[in-house]
Amino acid sequence: AKFLNLEFNQPEVTDKPFHSGASANSWVLSINNFLPPVDVYFHHNRMSGSRRLGLALCGGQRWILENNEFIGNGGTPPAYGVDLEDGWELVYDIVFRNNIFRDNAGGGLVVCAGSELLFERNLFESTHKQPSRVVLYGRAYNYFFVNNTIKGGTVNFGSRTGIATISGNTYENCTMKVVYDGKGVADGLYRKNKDDCV
Repeated sequence: AKFLNLEFNQPEVTDKPFHSGASANSWVLSINNFLPPVDVYFHHNRMSGSRRLGLALCGGQRWILENNEFIGNGGTPPAYGVDLEDGWELVYDIVFRNNIFRDNAGGGLVVCAGSELLFERNLFESTHKQPSRVVLYGRAYNYFFVNNTIKGGTVNFGSRTGIATISGNTYENCTMKVVYDGKGVADGLYRKNKDDCV
């Protein structure tokens, strides 16, 4: 676009925040016009001892990440082996296969958003005091978490749309939680009930 005109008609300001952690009287508008990296094959790498994250995937399409090791990463939060986050809806069609996530300070994997995601035959384990964590938040949808092994720690699967396949995984000495919040949307926007709209 060469020209953009935005108008925000807000006759009433609600006291209800858009999401947890947001204040009720503030808002943020983000307009992005960038192309994420596409068709990336990331394989046979060892990401170890990084200060914050082993890998932050912040927007990407048609990636294959396989036969990698994410070991001992994170001295400061979020401290995961892999974090899929800042690209939001620009993270899709991503394959994680045959990777090892071990002893990362915050956890093995956190997925804040994304679509068409496959996590297959990965190993998540902890051999030290830090338990392994695997977290997929509700904005991630149409994901497959299949035939993985999780040894120790916690696994949290989230979904707003209910479109997720979780099967064939092995869980050893860990707890699992599945949260379906029923919002039916995965874009993070707060929507009024249709009866409340003018």
